[in-house]
Formats: sequence, C-alpha cells, structure tokens
Amino acid sequence: MRKLFPAVLALLLALPLFAWKVQSIKQLTQEGGWRSPIFSPDGSKFFALNKNQQICLFDSGGTLLTMKENTDISLPCWSPDSKKLAAELNSTICILEAENLSVMFLGKNVYKPRWSGDSKSIYCIFWKMDHGAARSELKEISLTGGINDFIDMPRDLGNIKGMAVSTKEAKLAYTLKQKGVKTRLFLVNLENSEKKRLAEGLNGKIVIWSPDGKYIWTGEELLDNVENKIISEEMPAVSEITWSKDSKWLFYSREDGELARFDIAAKKEEVLISKDLSEKSASFSQDGLLAVCLDGKDANLVLVKFVNE
Repeated sequence: MRKLFPAVLALLLALPLFAWKVQSIKQLTQEGGWRSPIFSPDGSKFFALNKNQQICLFDSGGTLLTMKENTDISLPCWSPDSKKLAAELNSTICILEAENLSVMFLGKNVYKPRWSGDSKSIYCIFWKMDHGAARSELKEISLTGGINDFIDMPRDLGNIKGMAVSTKEAKLAYTLKQKGVKTRLFLVNLENSEKKRLAEGLNGKIVIWSPDGKYIWTGEELLDNVENKIISEEMPAVSEITWSKDSKWLFYSREDGELARFDIAAKKEEVLISKDLSEKSASFSQDGLLAVCLDGKDANLVLVKFVNE
C-alpha cells in the first residue's frame, strides 16, 4: 500500500482542482435573431441585442429588466464598475446607463471604445484623413469633460486593429497592422505616454487584458506582459473570451460551438459542454459559473449554469 501511495498522490495532483459540471440549460427566448450577449464584470446582469435592434438588459437568472427601442449599436463593452455600456453607433461612441439605458453620445469618427480602469473615460480609435490617406490615432474622451474633450495619444502610420486598457495599472495595449508587416503589439504608459513594443509577428489582432494585468490575449497568442514573451500558442483561435477574476482561467466558445475553459498555468483546454451553439457567441460571468450564448439554429439566447465541484 505504501508503494502505491506516491503513484496515487501523483495522479490526484494531476487532476483538476475544481471540476465544472452543467447544472442547468435554459432557453430564454423564442423569436431568434439575437446577437452580442455580454455579461457585466460583476456577473449580476447581461446585455444582448434582439433582431429588432432593441437593447435588452437581463439579470443573471435570465429575467428581462429593461429594453431600449431601435438602437443599432455594435461592439458593446461594459465599464469595469458594471454601471455603464459603451458602444459604436454611426461613427460615434454612445454611453448607456445600465440602470435605465439612457444614452449619451461622445465624439465623431471614433470607433472601438474601451474603458479606463476607473470607468471615468473612454479610449477609442479616431480616424482622420491625412494627405488623402486614412490614418488612425488613439484618443481618450473624458465622461466629465464633455464632447470632443480629446487627449492626444501616441500615433503610428498603419491601422490600429485592437486595443484595451489594463484595469490593474495605467497601461494601454494596442495592435498595429502595416502593409507587408505582421501585426505588432505596443504598450503605452498612460501616465507619461511612453511607448514600447511588446511583441511582433503576431497572428492575433485583438487585445484583452487579464484582471491582474499580467497577461494579454490577442485572439491567437497569450503573452506575458511582465516577462514580455509569448507563453502559449496552444489555445484555439477565439476572439471573445472571459477572464476569470483571479486570472487563472480563460472561458470561451469554440468554433465548433462547444463551451470550454483554458488553464493558464497548465496550458490545457477543458471542454465544459458539447452543444450546438453559435460560433464565438458565448459570454461568461467571471467566476465561470454562468454563460449566456446563442443556440446554433435560430440564435436564441441560452443561459447555462455550471456548478463547481
């Protein structure tokens, strides 16, 4: 028995510390045509757009809380404090209050809004014509400073594809694609505007920070912001992911419709549920116990609850 113990112990240590099991699957809608479901950072509610371009806010159990008519927004993102949504609408940034979905508009010719860590300003991409060619710049818009309250950010020739602000420290990361050159990733210190190149030759173009500010997901590569290196290329290419609050897991929907999570330390993927879900359409709560997604047939909202055993 004593000889077997080390082998048994090694097997137990190799097993996942926690196992996610499906507790329930609930279809929330019947009419189809839904898109862009996204959980708030605190996991208390989620947002989605229906086929009539109505903004709908649900609680974490799937009950409709409020609705706003005829607003064809895109690329919605929650503020870190879960009180507001920012989105694109007709080349402007619109800010929606989660409590009543009231709208405020910011800027012109601005795209891809991303929140500052304190939820008090928006970073976005500003397009302008320069000697007959379109050029993109990074700008910051303060919510308290009113419309057109822009603060200049570093600019480069080429197209900025993705960007995000770290909620842990005053850093902004963005990907830059130039003609004939693979994607490069830059970091900007928001306190002094100093810029440095973190990586180049990337396949991914998006930027999603981990909550602890250590990692950046580009859509195809996982990078270590502290050691300035790529630490994993083994994860499937996905553009919509949710970081766990402790930055140890990535939750996402695979291209085949399965819900999965990725263990950062072990660099290992685990399929949570095999179901006909739409490609790249799931949003998780940060604890990984709730997922709102779309069925693969009619794009109805589906709420999946997991139990952590």
